[in-house]
Amino acid sequence: MSTPRTTITGTPRTETTFTNPHTAEVAHDTELLRLLGESYRASNAVMNASDRIASFVRDYRLDAVTVNRRGRNPKTTRNDNGQTILGAWNSIDLLEDLADADKLAAVVAHYDAMPSYSGFYRDPASIAEKAAERVAAFKAAQDAAKAAREAVVEHEKSYDDWSRFFLVTSSAGHVHRSMYCSSCYDTTSYAPVPSLSGSSDVEAVALFGPNLCTVCFPLAPVDHVGGKMTQTLTTILIEDGEDAFRKALRAQAAKAAEKCDAAPHDHDGSHGHLYRPWGTCNKCGRGVSLTSTGKMRSHRPKGQ
Repeated sequence: MSTPRTTITGTPRTETTFTNPHTAEVAHDTELLRLLGESYRASNAVMNASDRIASFVRDYRLDAVTVNRRGRNPKTTRNDNGQTILGAWNSIDLLEDLADADKLAAVVAHYDAMPSYSGFYRDPASIAEKAAERVAAFKAAQDAAKAAREAVVEHEKSYDDWSRFFLVTSSAGHVHRSMYCSSCYDTTSYAPVPSLSGSSDVEAVALFGPNLCTVCFPLAPVDHVGGKMTQTLTTILIEDGEDAFRKALRAQAAKAAEKCDAAPHDHDGSHGHLYRPWGTCNKCGRGVSLTSTGKMRSHRPKGQ
């Protein structure tokens, strides 16, 4: 005889008064949240350093030197005699090549003979110095990001399989049981909610409602609304911590409480045929614009 399926119940998206008795688990995941925050910021620093390199390449029109006249290697530059000047595969390699005095001199000589580029390479020493600075900053950021990731791995060695709830921070995502859900990607970043560590799914529902991942939580509720987990909220958790995150949740809940609670399709659709469709809310009587699927947009009750 099969066991009947049950659903996870709980009050959707309300501030919980739950006090977690699992103090060791909470302490471990509080530190994990801090370490993941450092890793998150370190990864952003790598992207910023990479952007600075791309900007440098554009500012000095160095991207022009990666044009391959013979169409063999898309990142190889040859001079008029067929000699290879640069053989970079990306912006980082390009700047490292330009830090080489002989290669840079060849580039300068090549472009000095081209009137349209005259003046861009008059100071090869300055270009080489700036290129070296950009490369050094990028590599330092990479090393810091690697160290931050290793700190997370080392800390997780003491994890002992208690229940946890991870919020996706790289997008407006779901809540997962772990950082290895099959519905996510290698580039997905996460932040745990330490106060829920070791607790039941009911407490997670009370805080997150329909934002739980249905892969990790097959029985999680999806039939009610309580506000989507926005990118702004997820960023607050990883950058400012859980206290700030819960404060932002309370502010969002207070704002949502001011909205009309009519069902999305509870309108007369009187003007749904228009280019900009709208209808009258059957609950509060306000005229509300409609989405492409005929749902009313969020709105305050008429008279407020």
